[in-house]
Amino acid sequence: MYLLVYKFGGSSVADAAGLRCAAGQLAAAAAAGFHIIAVVSAQGKTTDRLLQSTAELTAHPACREADQLLATGEQASAALMAMTLQEMGLPAVSLTGWQAGIHTDVVSPKLLPDYRRKK
Repeated sequence: MYLLVYKFGGSSVADAAGLRCAAGQLAAAAAAGFHIIAVVSAQGKTTDRLLQSTAELTAHPACREADQLLATGEQASAALMAMTLQEMGLPAVSLTGWQAGIHTDVVSPKLLPDYRRKK
């Protein structure tokens, strides 16, 4: 059985209709016998709004805190996608990168996975 990885950008999951459409694509692939991983961005203009809020407070946000803040949009989208898939009768869980076993070796806005880590 093959593994398919889907990536949905913010405009694709911006609202309930977009989430249902994306979930439908995932459901079709699962029905065809594929294992599925879905990566979702923050909904719509969420990242822009979070960055605007940051700019109103500080001109030099700490990288770690900026990463923490921006991850909240992606976490919300992941949870909403999992709920949408569950509503369709499909098993699904939302995971952060860390929970999925993706690690990095530094805190930076331009991170790369640390492939040296073993689970």
